[in-house]
Amino acid sequence: MNASKEYGEAARTWEGSFIFEVKDDRDKVKKDIRGYIDLWHGKCREVRSDSEGDKADFTYSYTVDNWSKLLAKKIGPIKGIMSRKFKLDGSLKILLRYVKAAQVLVGTATEVPNVCRANKQMVCLPEGFCCAMYLIA
Repeated sequence: MNASKEYGEAARTWEGSFIFEVKDDRDKVKKDIRGYIDLWHGKCREVRSDSEGDKADFTYSYTVDNWSKLLAKKIGPIKGIMSRKFKLDGSLKILLRYVKAAQVLVGTATEVPNVCRANKQMVCLPEGFCCAMYLIA
């Protein structure tokens, strides 16, 4: 992502952090998995497993099935919020000013090699990162 000129331009004034949260669905994911990403002026400054008590400007929550739909481009990151496929904690008003940056961010995740996805579903690394999120930076 840091090498993406398109993302750098789309997010050049963005200042904020996210927690991406895969929700426990009692099937594919047995407990919530959270990852933290710090985005600042078109660059990723940090990406890591979320530590308990971490605070972020936004929390983006979803099931594995809905994340798979996002990666398959069957739903967009903002449309997913509006259709309640994804839950956003944080200011939607701020996020809507950066729709292009969100689309490029997701586009980066879709470029993750298939080895990181099993049957088009996200698999998680031992560190707790979801593969698509881990390789975004």
